[in-house]
Amino acid sequence: MLEILLYLTAGILFFFFAYSVCISVKEKEKRASLRFSLLSVILPLPFLLAGIYGAAAVFSWILLLMFYLPLLWFFLPRLNKGKTESVVLRYKIDERDTMFSRNLLKPESREYDEYYRKHPERQKGDDALRSNPGLLSDKAAYFRSWIFGAAEANFDLIEKNRQFVDGEISGK
Repeated sequence: MLEILLYLTAGILFFFFAYSVCISVKEKEKRASLRFSLLSVILPLPFLLAGIYGAAAVFSWILLLMFYLPLLWFFLPRLNKGKTESVVLRYKIDERDTMFSRNLLKPESREYDEYYRKHPERQKGDDALRSNPGLLSDKAAYFRSWIFGAAEANFDLIEKNRQFVDGEISGK
C-alpha cells in the first residue's frame, strides 16, 4: 500500500509538471519550460527512490506527509474567524475619469472638448492610447484569433447592456 502511494505521488508530480512544460512550450516561455522540465524530473525522484529501494516506512510516511499536508492545508476551506474588512471611500469616484470612459470620448465631440478642457493633463496620454491598435485588433502584439473571439463576445455583451446602465446620475 505504501509503495503504491509513493508511486502514485511521483506520477502526480511528474504529470503535473510535464503538463506545465507543454503549456509553457505552447506559450513560447523557454525559461518556464526549462524549469518545469527540471521539476518534473527532480520532485518525483524521492518518491520513486523510496518506493523502489523500500525505504524505511517512517521515512516514506514523512515524505508523503510533507507533500500531502500542505496540499490539504491549501485546499481545505478556512473558517472565517469573524474577520471582516470594510472599505470606506473618503471621496466619490467620478467614473468619467476612468480610462474606459475616456476612451469612449470621440475627438471633435462636445463631450471630448469639455472633458479635456477640464483635464488637459490627461489628453496627451489618452490620445496616445487611442492611436494604438485596439485590444482585439489583429495588429495587437498578442493577437490570437481563437482567444480574442471570447473576449470580443464579452465586450459585445457589455455594449448591448450599456443601455441598462447609462442614464441619469444618482443623487446619492
